[in-house]
Amino acid sequence: MTLNRAYRRAASPYLVLEQIKTESFGKLDPSVVQTFVDKVTQFHNGTRVMLSNDQIGEIVFSDRNHPTRPMVSVQGKIINLVQETSLYIEEVLI
Repeated sequence: MTLNRAYRRAASPYLVLEQIKTESFGKLDPSVVQTFVDKVTQFHNGTRVMLSNDQIGEIVFSDRNHPTRPMVSVQGKIINLVQETSLYIEEVLI
């Protein structure tokens, strides 16, 4: 889901994790899904990311209740992805 294919563009890993959480209800063990999401999203503060609006920023705070929607600092402005539902992390930059 996170790789480009001839028939579709790669999806953001964060969107895929949100989709797994949503679609696994009643199909997978919720504790296993939550553990998986927690482990995959354990990025440290300072991790650089590109948002869905092509802005580059860095993670400054991750909420345990919303691990795929951290707070990101973009040019000195803090964007809370829990509140800014139209934005998401498109890519983790190395």
